[in-house]
Amino acid sequence: MLPQMQRHKIRWLISITVPNEIPDTPSGLDDTAHLRLPCHDIYRPTKGAIAPSRHHIRQLCEFARKWQTQSDLLIHCSAGVSRSSAAALTVAASLHPEKVEEVTRRLRQALPHAEPNYRLIEIADRFLNLDDRLMNAVRQIGKGTLVDPAPPGCFSLGD
Repeated sequence: MLPQMQRHKIRWLISITVPNEIPDTPSGLDDTAHLRLPCHDIYRPTKGAIAPSRHHIRQLCEFARKWQTQSDLLIHCSAGVSRSSAAALTVAASLHPEKVEEVTRRLRQALPHAEPNYRLIEIADRFLNLDDRLMNAVRQIGKGTLVDPAPPGCFSLGD
């Protein structure tokens, strides 16, 4: 996926994966446009693992404010199912809290396999003072469907 960044002219990148899988900033990409969030895809703290935390959410929201939809943003994790979809929803909710439900439905349409990490979603909901709107929106779309591996999905925040 990362080698395709140049072809698609992606200038912003979020890597949210286990520490030993965080890639270096691709050549041609400004280091300040690459957010590295090392964490494991877990809900509860587990010995030897990095649980998603408020610190991760704060970093996502700060990065989103810098990005401000200037160009395409690529968010990736290990499998493209849980952490990346939760990070995408967090970014969207931080920029457009009034569109939480709509963006969550768009995510489901674009990525039927997505199953946002509940810990990240729960923390983001509290951090952004969304009064359970983000958590409820994620519950509404339900669990992701098992599908054959597909190319990375895209969805837009829209206007």
